[in-house]
Amino acid sequence: MLLPDQGGPRADLPALAPDLRRAEQGVTGNFTCAEIDACLWGCGPKSTDQACWTACEQKGTATAQTEFKALDACWMVQGSGACTSACVVGSAFSCWVCLYQSCPTEFKACFKAAAGGTGSATCSQIFTCFKSCSPTDSLSLLKCVWSGTAAAQQQYAAVDKCQGVAIAGSCKTACKDTASTTCTTCLSNACSAPYAACK
Repeated sequence: MLLPDQGGPRADLPALAPDLRRAEQGVTGNFTCAEIDACLWGCGPKSTDQACWTACEQKGTATAQTEFKALDACWMVQGSGACTSACVVGSAFSCWVCLYQSCPTEFKACFKAAAGGTGSATCSQIFTCFKSCSPTDSLSLLKCVWSGTAAAQQQYAAVDKCQGVAIAGSCKTACKDTASTTCTTCLSNACSAPYAACK
Protein backbone atom coordinates (compact mmCIF):
# COMPACT_ATOMS: atom_id res chain seq x y z
CA MET A 1 0.00 0.00 0.00
CA LEU A 2 1.41 3.37 -1.02
CA LEU A 3 1.96 6.20 1.43
CA PRO A 4 1.17 9.83 0.55
CA ASP A 5 4.79 10.80 -0.02
CA GLN A 6 5.39 7.83 -2.33
CA GLY A 7 2.97 8.94 -4.98
CA GLY A 8 0.35 6.66 -6.53
CA PRO A 9 -3.43 6.77 -6.82
CA ARG A 10 -5.30 8.29 -3.93
CA ALA A 11 -7.74 5.38 -3.96
CA ASP A 12 -4.86 3.16 -2.85
CA LEU A 13 -4.41 4.98 0.47
CA PRO A 14 -5.44 3.38 3.78
CA ALA A 15 -8.38 4.54 5.92
CA LEU A 16 -6.44 7.71 6.77
CA ALA A 17 -6.80 8.95 3.19
CA PRO A 18 -10.13 10.80 3.60
CA ASP A 19 -8.66 12.97 6.36
CA LEU A 20 -5.60 13.72 4.25
CA ARG A 21 -7.75 14.65 1.28
CA ARG A 22 -9.82 16.97 3.44
CA ALA A 23 -6.64 18.63 4.72
CA GLU A 24 -5.43 19.14 1.16
CA GLN A 25 -8.76 20.75 0.29
CA GLY A 26 -8.22 23.40 2.93
CA VAL A 27 -10.84 22.31 5.45
CA THR A 28 -11.07 24.78 8.32
CA GLY A 29 -13.10 25.36 11.46
CA ASN A 30 -13.22 28.03 14.15
CA PHE A 31 -10.64 26.75 16.67
CA THR A 32 -7.72 28.93 17.71
CA CYS A 33 -4.21 27.50 17.67
CA ALA A 34 -4.41 26.95 21.44
CA GLU A 35 -7.69 25.05 20.99
CA ILE A 36 -6.07 22.83 18.34
CA ASP A 37 -3.36 22.07 20.88
CA ALA A 38 -5.96 21.26 23.56
CA CYS A 39 -7.72 18.92 21.14
CA LEU A 40 -4.47 17.04 20.53
CA TRP A 41 -4.19 16.09 24.22
CA GLY A 42 -6.86 13.52 23.41
CA CYS A 43 -4.80 11.98 20.60
CA GLY A 44 -2.03 9.43 20.68
CA PRO A 45 1.48 10.06 19.24
CA LYS A 46 1.38 11.69 15.82
CA SER A 47 3.24 8.75 14.26
CA THR A 48 0.47 6.32 15.24
CA ASP A 49 -2.62 8.53 15.48
CA GLN A 50 -2.36 10.77 12.42
CA ALA A 51 -6.13 10.73 11.84
CA CYS A 52 -6.78 12.29 15.25
CA TRP A 53 -4.09 14.93 14.71
CA THR A 54 -5.48 15.79 11.28
CA ALA A 55 -9.03 16.04 12.63
CA CYS A 56 -7.91 18.42 15.40
CA GLU A 57 -5.92 20.61 13.02
CA GLN A 58 -8.88 20.86 10.64
CA LYS A 59 -10.99 22.33 13.42
CA GLY A 60 -8.79 25.43 13.38
CA THR A 61 -9.13 28.58 11.32
CA ALA A 62 -6.68 28.97 8.44
CA THR A 63 -4.54 31.27 10.60
CA ALA A 64 -4.66 28.90 13.55
CA GLN A 65 -3.60 25.97 11.36
CA THR A 66 -0.64 27.97 10.04
CA GLU A 67 0.40 28.92 13.59
CA PHE A 68 0.11 25.35 14.80
CA LYS A 69 2.05 23.90 11.87
CA ALA A 70 4.93 26.29 12.67
CA LEU A 71 4.87 25.21 16.33
CA ASP A 72 4.68 21.55 15.36
CA ALA A 73 7.62 21.91 12.94
CA CYS A 74 9.72 23.43 15.73
CA TRP A 75 8.71 20.60 18.05
CA MET A 76 9.86 18.02 15.51
CA VAL A 77 13.32 19.61 15.41
CA GLN A 78 13.63 20.06 19.17
CA GLY A 79 12.23 16.60 19.93
CA SER A 80 15.39 15.09 18.49
CA GLY A 81 17.60 17.95 19.67
CA ALA A 82 17.47 20.00 22.85
CA CYS A 83 14.50 18.02 24.18
CA THR A 84 15.77 14.52 23.41
CA SER A 85 16.38 13.68 27.07
CA ALA A 86 13.04 15.05 28.26
CA CYS A 87 11.11 13.37 25.45
CA VAL A 88 12.85 9.99 25.48
CA VAL A 89 13.69 9.51 29.15
CA GLY A 90 11.19 11.79 30.90
CA SER A 91 7.42 11.65 31.07
CA ALA A 92 5.10 13.02 28.42
CA PHE A 93 4.51 16.25 30.32
CA SER A 94 8.25 16.84 30.84
CA CYS A 95 8.61 16.51 27.09
CA TRP A 96 5.87 19.05 26.41
CA VAL A 97 7.34 21.56 28.88
CA CYS A 98 10.71 21.36 27.12
CA LEU A 99 9.18 21.63 23.65
CA TYR A 100 7.17 24.71 24.58
CA GLN A 101 10.19 26.41 26.16
CA SER A 102 12.40 25.54 23.17
CA CYS A 103 10.05 27.18 20.67
CA PRO A 104 9.29 30.58 22.28
CA THR A 105 8.44 32.48 19.07
CA GLU A 106 6.10 29.80 17.79
CA PHE A 107 4.61 29.32 21.25
CA LYS A 108 3.80 33.02 21.61
CA ALA A 109 2.20 33.12 18.16
CA CYS A 110 -0.01 30.16 19.04
CA PHE A 111 -0.89 30.92 22.65
CA LYS A 112 -0.52 34.72 22.61
CA ALA A 113 1.60 34.36 25.74
CA ALA A 114 5.28 34.05 26.58
CA ALA A 115 6.70 30.65 27.47
CA GLY A 116 8.82 29.81 30.49
CA GLY A 117 9.90 31.81 33.49
CA THR A 118 9.84 31.29 37.24
CA GLY A 119 7.67 32.45 40.11
CA SER A 120 7.44 32.00 43.86
CA ALA A 121 5.35 28.83 44.16
CA THR A 122 6.66 25.71 45.86
CA CYS A 123 6.57 22.26 44.28
CA SER A 124 3.44 21.27 46.21
CA GLN A 125 1.77 24.52 45.17
CA ILE A 126 2.44 23.66 41.52
CA PHE A 127 0.43 20.46 42.02
CA THR A 128 -2.29 22.39 43.86
CA CYS A 129 -2.46 24.77 40.89
CA PHE A 130 -3.08 21.82 38.54
CA LYS A 131 -6.36 21.07 40.34
CA SER A 132 -7.87 24.30 39.00
CA CYS A 133 -6.97 23.47 35.38
CA SER A 134 -8.73 21.44 32.73
CA PRO A 135 -6.53 18.42 31.84
CA THR A 136 -6.58 19.56 28.20
CA ASP A 137 -5.70 23.21 28.88
CA SER A 138 -1.97 22.91 28.28
CA LEU A 139 -1.31 26.64 28.62
CA SER A 140 -2.83 26.76 32.11
CA LEU A 141 -0.97 23.59 33.14
CA LEU A 142 2.31 25.00 31.91
CA LYS A 143 1.67 28.29 33.68
CA CYS A 144 1.30 26.30 36.90
CA VAL A 145 4.75 24.81 36.35
CA TRP A 146 6.26 28.19 35.50
CA SER A 147 4.71 29.75 38.60
CA GLY A 148 7.21 27.76 40.67
CA THR A 149 10.70 28.76 41.72
CA ALA A 150 13.57 27.21 39.76
CA ALA A 151 14.05 24.67 42.56
CA ALA A 152 10.33 23.87 42.69
CA GLN A 153 10.26 23.28 38.94
CA GLN A 154 13.18 20.86 39.24
CA GLN A 155 11.42 19.05 42.09
CA TYR A 156 8.23 18.88 40.05
CA ALA A 157 10.16 17.53 37.04
CA ALA A 158 11.67 14.80 39.24
CA VAL A 159 8.21 13.72 40.42
CA ASP A 160 6.80 13.89 36.91
CA LYS A 161 9.67 11.82 35.48
CA CYS A 162 9.40 9.21 38.25
CA GLN A 163 5.66 8.87 37.71
CA GLY A 164 6.16 8.41 33.97
CA VAL A 165 8.77 5.69 34.49
CA ALA A 166 6.64 3.95 37.15
CA ILE A 167 3.45 4.01 35.06
CA ALA A 168 5.34 2.39 32.19
CA GLY A 169 7.05 -0.10 34.51
CA SER A 170 6.44 -1.22 38.09
CA CYS A 171 3.00 0.45 38.32
CA LYS A 172 1.79 -0.43 34.83
CA THR A 173 -0.89 -2.85 36.04
CA ALA A 174 -1.93 -0.73 39.01
CA CYS A 175 -2.19 2.36 36.82
CA LYS A 176 -4.44 1.07 34.06
CA ASP A 177 -6.71 3.68 35.59
CA THR A 178 -4.37 6.51 36.59
CA ALA A 179 -7.08 8.11 38.73
CA SER A 180 -7.54 5.01 40.88
CA THR A 181 -6.47 4.67 44.51
CA THR A 182 -4.44 1.59 43.51
CA CYS A 183 -2.41 3.69 41.08
CA THR A 184 -1.95 6.52 43.57
CA THR A 185 -0.67 4.10 46.21
CA CYS A 186 1.71 2.43 43.79
CA LEU A 187 3.14 5.75 42.62
CA SER A 188 3.56 6.95 46.21
CA ASN A 189 5.66 3.90 46.98
CA ALA A 190 7.63 3.95 43.73
CA CYS A 191 8.36 7.68 43.90
CA SER A 192 8.71 8.16 47.66
CA ALA A 193 12.00 10.09 47.38
CA PRO A 194 10.90 12.74 44.85
CA TYR A 195 7.51 12.97 46.58
CA ALA A 196 9.25 13.74 49.89
CA ALA A 197 11.38 16.43 48.19
CA CYS A 198 8.31 18.12 46.68
CA LYS A 199 7.27 20.42 49.53
